[in-house]
Amino acid sequence: MNRNLSIVFSILLLVGIIVPAYGQTNYDDVVINEVDINPFGDDSVNVNEWIELYNPTDSDIDLGGWEIASTTGIKKTMTISPGTIIKSGEFLTYQYQTVWFTDVNESVELRDENGIVIDKTPVISDIQNDFTSWQRIYDGYDLDSYDDWKFETSTTGLSNGKLVEIQKPTEITVTVSSEKSSYLFGDVAIITGSISEVFAYKPFFQPEQILVIISGGNFYKTVTLYPDLNLNYETTLSLHHVLGINEGIYDVSVNYAGATANTNFSVESELVEQETKEDSSFSITTDKTQYLPGQQVSITGFTTETIPFQGMKFSVKDSQRTIIYSGTLFPTNGEFATNIFLTTVNPNYGTYEIIAEYFDKADLTTFEVVEDFKEDEYVASDEPLTIFLDKEIYEFGDKMIISGLIKNPLSNTNYETGSHYIGSSVAISFSGDSDVNSGVIVSLDFTALPDTSGNYSLQTDVTNIIFTDGNYVVKAQYLSNTATKTFTVIDPFVFNPDDPLSLLVSTDKSEYHPGDTVIITGNSNKPIYLENFDVSVIQKADIDITCTNFSCGIHAGPVTSIRTSPFGSFTHEFMIPNSMSAVGSYEITVDADFEIKRIQFDVIEKPQTLKLKTVIEKENRIPGKIISILTEEKIVDNTSIAPRVLSGSLITTLRSDESNVNLKISTTTGICIIGPNADCLVKESTRKQGQIYDVVEVDGISLNVRYSGPDVRLEKFSILPESSTEFLPDANWNVEVIKDDQVSRFYYKITYKTLE
Repeated sequence: MNRNLSIVFSILLLVGIIVPAYGQTNYDDVVINEVDINPFGDDSVNVNEWIELYNPTDSDIDLGGWEIASTTGIKKTMTISPGTIIKSGEFLTYQYQTVWFTDVNESVELRDENGIVIDKTPVISDIQNDFTSWQRIYDGYDLDSYDDWKFETSTTGLSNGKLVEIQKPTEITVTVSSEKSSYLFGDVAIITGSISEVFAYKPFFQPEQILVIISGGNFYKTVTLYPDLNLNYETTLSLHHVLGINEGIYDVSVNYAGATANTNFSVESELVEQETKEDSSFSITTDKTQYLPGQQVSITGFTTETIPFQGMKFSVKDSQRTIIYSGTLFPTNGEFATNIFLTTVNPNYGTYEIIAEYFDKADLTTFEVVEDFKEDEYVASDEPLTIFLDKEIYEFGDKMIISGLIKNPLSNTNYETGSHYIGSSVAISFSGDSDVNSGVIVSLDFTALPDTSGNYSLQTDVTNIIFTDGNYVVKAQYLSNTATKTFTVIDPFVFNPDDPLSLLVSTDKSEYHPGDTVIITGNSNKPIYLENFDVSVIQKADIDITCTNFSCGIHAGPVTSIRTSPFGSFTHEFMIPNSMSAVGSYEITVDADFEIKRIQFDVIEKPQTLKLKTVIEKENRIPGKIISILTEEKIVDNTSIAPRVLSGSLITTLRSDESNVNLKISTTTGICIIGPNADCLVKESTRKQGQIYDVVEVDGISLNVRYSGPDVRLEKFSILPESSTEFLPDANWNVEVIKDDQVSRFYYKITYKTLE
């Protein structure tokens, strides 16, 4: 007897309406939400200028007797009529007189009936004479900063967007430890730890990575990991001179979803440490630090001296120290290159080593092979029945993929498999009303057959015929076993039925370069049926001829008819010619029968891209108290280079001495940048919530200063210009190690940038 065992799904609509939570600043009164001080047209003839107020509070507010005032020019002031009420969450738009505002250096004030300033815009200018306006980046977003505002296409009477507040449900903790507190050169340091729970950021639901930072001396390495199924993690570090490891203390800092943990270990040598060349003439590297099984590892070697008929011998060892690849490569223009494939059959996860030899030189590098933790895949489970969804949030038009695994499926006596039984094998039935407000539960049933391994999968469309916006539960049942999963369906068309029908058109950017592609999107603010949109794009001449649709027609250029999507939207791509003649202003015209919309964008010259190279000079193990560091422009290989970053580290040999050994960095003009003295610009660690640098003004230059803080065994700093286009001045930097007879070592490096 043949028996096919089926899985029955039921999708239940939870009665209720989704109410999104919006993050807000501390709102206690009405704000100026948007203002257009120079709209399209002649402001001296027509009353075109307007301002939009928004009530972000939970209460209705009486605006009677309030004033909206220009603070520049002739300072025109409008008084709001008595009895005017702005409701909670409501927008009110006002127009007053011609030339109400000035186009340059304007600031608009909102005053209450007592003349007290309730809100005020920053100093703004608008010389565009188009449909752009100054608007808050989100409705009511007010941190008293110029960054609260943006200059974009106006949204008068409509929302500028809401700031969604993401809340972390519970406090997450992370731990870290080193297998040993002290290692010798040649050892492998093993760093382990755990997290309290897996964290994912909404609305993307991407799992958070564990960030491990290992630093000490001139060594700095960042490793990103995912926890295993037991919420543990592990990484390793080979302690070799060729990898930049030197004797000293190494700090390990771990960050996961805002939680941090720290530990350290030391590296020592039983023999006299030999000096190694800072600039190795032979090195190897990989294109990434982490890989998944099934990916290719790109291995590249470099040599400054090519030896005839000599090849680079290399071998690759997996985490079990088994050689999985070996071979010989010959250089091309001083470069070796090859790729290796990471098997998907019983892969060994962990740290892999690449050891390479070229004549009398050798180098070593490592990479990690990690498990693939994707949300849309599942791993082996002890549960008798599991169920998975490809996403947690769906929109109308999406496809939903439901899959899972039966741990111990009953066998099929005729050895048939049924991993995807679509059509006659899937029965869909409806019961109840699909209206979420009616309070009736809606069910949708499917049937799927598992394959011989117990895997099952099926796919269905998310349509507004079956679903409404709300929360759902999908339930899988096999014999007496059940499993459930929740998901959400959202409606992309959420609108006020009282709003007039209008056409929304936008571009992906406001400025482009020759050769770029302009992506034009549009839709109506309400779901209506339109067969197509007519779209044209023209380059505007220096002197435009003003005419109406009757004299010039709706479109002044070639017209493209674009069929609409099932939801009434469209997307059109316009390729800008790749020539200097394409520079200028463009106008897009979209005809949707019920409305004609025109928007503009600009094409500007593509800025020259300067190719930057990096040159690093290092000095190590300086025992003295006074060190002078010269940063200046120089010529290397007929190329001018300029100093960009000065960084250094001070290691105190004995732990008990760290509070008695500190750094002081000063300029030749006597300004103390870093140090313990009261007149020093930076005295404590610059690492604070949301920042790692302090910005200081030194001899007319704004500098980003990063400092670990005093009284630590490894004291570190870096100094670089705040502007990404500037360089450090030609100057001597005075470094003083404040100590008595304590033993310390100072390291520093200067990073130069070259321009081709």
